[in-house]
Amino acid sequence: MAASGRANRQQVAALAGVAPSTVSLVLNGRAAQVGLSEETVARVRAAASELGYRPHPTARALLSGRSRVLALASGAARVDPFAPIFTETLVAMVNDAYRANYQLLLLPDLGAGRLAAVDTAMHNVDIAGALCEGLPQSEDGDVNPGIPVVWYAAQTLPDSDFPPAADAVVIDPRPGMTDLAAVLHEQGHESVSIIVGPNDAGHSNPRLAPIYSRFGDRVELHKAAAWDQNAGETVAGRLLRRRTPPTAIFGGNDLLAAGALGAARALSIDVPNQLTVAGFGDFAVAAQLRPALTTVTWPLRELASSAVNLLLKRIEGAAADPAIEVLISELIRRESC
Repeated sequence: MAASGRANRQQVAALAGVAPSTVSLVLNGRAAQVGLSEETVARVRAAASELGYRPHPTARALLSGRSRVLALASGAARVDPFAPIFTETLVAMVNDAYRANYQLLLLPDLGAGRLAAVDTAMHNVDIAGALCEGLPQSEDGDVNPGIPVVWYAAQTLPDSDFPPAADAVVIDPRPGMTDLAAVLHEQGHESVSIIVGPNDAGHSNPRLAPIYSRFGDRVELHKAAAWDQNAGETVAGRLLRRRTPPTAIFGGNDLLAAGALGAARALSIDVPNQLTVAGFGDFAVAAQLRPALTTVTWPLRELASSAVNLLLKRIEGAAADPAIEVLISELIRRESC
């Protein structure tokens, strides 16, 4: 280990018995270009590992002539910074970028469009590429930041109006929700009560479309005060105290559905024999509930990783036609349904 502080390039060079410039060539992936031997490369890497040396990202960017910063323009934090659509995608993007030796810069949402936010940030920061959440907004129409951009959308359908030359990764919730609607129908439910959060689009939400398609006007939509368990329990409790309570409740996310399970437990209603409950998201809590919650997957981490990987390919110059990658939701059957 270095005697004190962070190891530097000169210390690695001294331990490996090479010039400091050779250390830079090896650790920046240019050893083959200049004909360094495999023995020299191995010796430098072993010395760097022993000393715990990592090239400073700014210095590495200057040597390679490329930025190591990815921008993230997302409006989800403004709606709810603790919502999975923001936290799970953010953590996955940070980790994936870091593993590729990039840093992620979260841009503030000022309501001026995602590309506009990227373009503004580029006046102060050298950015290699950008991840933009959702669909382009009207303010983005005339903005061209001149760097690779990948759009990602957790709640936008694959046939949405992405720009003709755009790369995008989207989640299609309809396959898993279609399977859930079929199960509820096969179980003999005549109607379904849906609990969603305060900002949900309701009938126009694509994740709800399969239930409306199957049950039509026999669907009741109820908006909770929040997207959490307590709010779900409040609404479900009110529904289950009716003279004719629902036999099937779908929570717009797993926390709302967990609240429905809590309301049923408080009223001594047996799940699934007297009441069927299902959720959306396949959050960690879903499998831990009792009874375990039937749910439809929402592959947010896969969405984030796919978006980062696609952006990195574009930054590295991978030539290909614009791609729209679609991730499919799946029904996870558990004890509650």
